[in-house]
Amino acid sequence: MRILVTGAGGFVGHYVVDHLLAAGEHTIHALGRELDGLTLPSPQCWPLDLRHGEAVHEAIDRIAPEVVIHLAGTTSVAESWARPQQTFETNVLATLNILEALPPGMVTRWVNAGSAEEYQPSPAKLQETCPLAPLSPYGTSKVAQEWLLQQMAPRLKMELWQFRAFNQTGPGQDTRFVVPSLALQVLQAKHHIISEVKVGDLSPIRDFMDVRDSSRIYAEAALGKIPPGTYNLCSGTGRSIESVLHDLCRLAGVEPTIAIDPARFRPADVPSLVGDASCLLEACQHSVLSFDWETTLLSLLRDLEDFLNASV
Repeated sequence: MRILVTGAGGFVGHYVVDHLLAAGEHTIHALGRELDGLTLPSPQCWPLDLRHGEAVHEAIDRIAPEVVIHLAGTTSVAESWARPQQTFETNVLATLNILEALPPGMVTRWVNAGSAEEYQPSPAKLQETCPLAPLSPYGTSKVAQEWLLQQMAPRLKMELWQFRAFNQTGPGQDTRFVVPSLALQVLQAKHHIISEVKVGDLSPIRDFMDVRDSSRIYAEAALGKIPPGTYNLCSGTGRSIESVLHDLCRLAGVEPTIAIDPARFRPADVPSLVGDASCLLEACQHSVLSFDWETTLLSLLRDLEDFLNASV
């Protein structure tokens, strides 16, 4: 089976490719702007910008994928406020370019990485039937992407797996994101590289999932091990950013000075984003989580410790 992974060079994409390779007997093609470090033969790597329609058409014609795992796109809420047009081009136009390149019947399965930021905020756990009413350009772009896929999937004769992903973290995540940003600063404070840990609003509550679990679920969907449908990709447990910081300090064995940095506050932040994982648990027919919270944080701290040692 020919499986195309867009955004394969990204944080989640690397892990998804590894899961698919471990499954064997499939030809994996990677498509995206940055594909360094992938364990794939160069003929199966297609470095290109998905916003360029002609290049996308040419790649699709040559790959002729049977399954698409669409991970490519911008994922930062903060960046979407700074560059909303680029966010829509990357998350919506790029998706449309792939869809327009597909003849009906070529792709039988499309696995899509949506976002919890699509939901209308609620203090309760969010179910897949909850209303979509995003508060950021990023969330709006992901709603547009999802609706576009729902409209196009029947015309292209493909089944659709729509995963509304809550916060994913783990080794290899960019330090622009909250957990690795805090973890890096905690380690820098421990080694006296910085004098204080700078933070934004610590009150938001988020649902964190280890990337090694979420990527496995994307791969299982592509291989037909999960029924098509819309799923929250989440742990079902809410944690405040403040508690995440405390956990990181405890595991690193340090009590740094904490400083509020107004520049780290977002224009509009959702107070709580916690998912109900019931549908996913039923579909997977097994525990969704292989990595507990402490294991995830310890893996991330070790990864960043290695990064710091290498940069000295």
